[in-house]
Amino acid sequence: MKVPIHRAMLFIKENKFERKVNVFFKNSSKEFELLEEGTIFHKQNGSSEINLVFSKPISSELKIEIFDGDDDSLTLEKMEVFILQEEIIFPLKLENDSESIQNLRIYYGNPYAFYPEFDFEKTFSDSIHLNEAIIQKESENEDFGYSIGEPPVSTWIIRGFFFSV
Repeated sequence: MKVPIHRAMLFIKENKFERKVNVFFKNSSKEFELLEEGTIFHKQNGSSEINLVFSKPISSELKIEIFDGDDDSLTLEKMEVFILQEEIIFPLKLENDSESIQNLRIYYGNPYAFYPEFDFEKTFSDSIHLNEAIIQKESENEDFGYSIGEPPVSTWIIRGFFFSV
């Protein structure tokens, strides 16, 4: 699984530099395509810009070109990449007993399920108290089964009926 990154931080050995940088990503045609152009620098007074923040998260290979110009090459000691934090926020009415909170389960992955409708004004209201939850180990839902009225089961029933008539 490829994880989309949105930022890369370069750690460079030299204390004083300024370089043009191009960042490329590998597109669906397996060719490198320009993502960002920018400048990295570290000045004598201590100010620096060594963060590469991407306009869109990238989950493919990256290629970073640092242009030396007439200067000596830089020494890249390490690079750290960062991913976006993902959160699921939804209204949930629970009784105040800890038993119902402990047994909360989230089911996902059914491509035939209806997409949720979001009301961001209500969901992100300042008056609503947000409870945080820690996700436990993922496990397969043993009780899952498709309904006769939803795809893919209903598709096969319709096909069988259509071709038998």
